[in-house]
Amino acid sequence: MRYMALPESILSPCCQATTSLMKFKRRGTGGRAEVYYAEMAGLMLGAKIAVDYARSHPQIKHLHFYADNSAAVKAIFDPKPRSGQHYASMFYTTVVKFLDDDPVHRLSISWCPGHADILGNERADELAKEANDLPWSAPISTTRANAVRRSKRASQKAWVKQWKSTPKRGAFAISNCIAPTLKPTKRFVNTPRETFGRLIQCRTGHGYTGEYRRRFHPDKDENCACGKGYQTREHILRDCEHHNKHRIHLLRVSRDIFLPTILGTVEGITALTTYLEQSSAFTILGRPVSKRETPQFDDEPDSPESDDKTGY
Repeated sequence: MRYMALPESILSPCCQATTSLMKFKRRGTGGRAEVYYAEMAGLMLGAKIAVDYARSHPQIKHLHFYADNSAAVKAIFDPKPRSGQHYASMFYTTVVKFLDDDPVHRLSISWCPGHADILGNERADELAKEANDLPWSAPISTTRANAVRRSKRASQKAWVKQWKSTPKRGAFAISNCIAPTLKPTKRFVNTPRETFGRLIQCRTGHGYTGEYRRRFHPDKDENCACGKGYQTREHILRDCEHHNKHRIHLLRVSRDIFLPTILGTVEGITALTTYLEQSSAFTILGRPVSKRETPQFDDEPDSPESDDKTGY
């Protein structure tokens, strides 16, 4: 955000339809500030102008501040440590002095909808656009939110570059087709924990399969419980008779259940998640997973009153 303008907080207290702009100020916030900070800076500068004007006009007892950014409205009068604290602290100090000047002084901070033909807000938007090319003149050159966003973007870019340049090897190579991201995926957030665990095991090849046991537990049986021989990941997904009823979810995405599609695309992983939820595929015993009841307070065992083994 490269601009800020603040006519909302210094309009005369007349009816909105007849309000006239009395004072305004425009500042360039530079190329390293977010919209939230521009709104906070506008409220802070508006407070200084409004308080100075009110002191020269003693008949003004009530100051009204308006902004179309709800986050700024909620935070501007709270100087505790957070993003935009510098502006909130200056706003707080300025308006508290006004309130302390006279017991009848009042202050209101309100949200107003943007782009709703509200005279003051529309004029503020016009002034902000006019100030878009102004050089930096705001109190803060680089905001925390902007620095965090640029840092995350740089980390994401470096991670993706390294991911693209690194040869894909191992059992996960066939699944490793989606670029990494710093945010949790929807399937991570929304998938039940047990199902998500089997999903990861299936995609990485480190799960309860015969081919895994052959490598790490050669003393264990490597054949599938369906009696069709060697149990591989591909066998469980394509051929195992125990899961014929649920394989329809995979077939809808890929007619031949092509593993790179099932394991390495968003559509395939979504179908695979449903397949795992409804089947016993990739479980240790090859049986459907029983739903666990949420522990209740009354089910908790009593704790000993003392950890002393002597009992004293």
